[in-house]
Amino acid sequence: MTYDDKELFNQAMEDVRPLKQRANVVFLPAKSAPFPRPAPACQPEESFLTTELFAPLPCDMPLYFRQDGIQQGLLDKLARGKYGIDASLNSILAVCR
Repeated sequence: MTYDDKELFNQAMEDVRPLKQRANVVFLPAKSAPFPRPAPACQPEESFLTTELFAPLPCDMPLYFRQDGIQQGLLDKLARGKYGIDASLNSILAVCR
């Protein structure tokens, strides 16, 4: 700190008073850990929606929908950012009266 900084700090702090010390400090007891819940007696049935309709996919596989007639090369170029933006869509809706 330079002398000017210290002088400005002292001028700003000259009317500051320390807080009063309180004699009645209350320390709350620490909360005990909750008791572990017992495992349920019956296991929930597996839903056929999650086990029979489709096979789980790996987490690193990207999900997308490709309509018939769209070439894979086009999707690869889109993913790599080879196409510029030709138009934009304004999705802000105006309130109609």
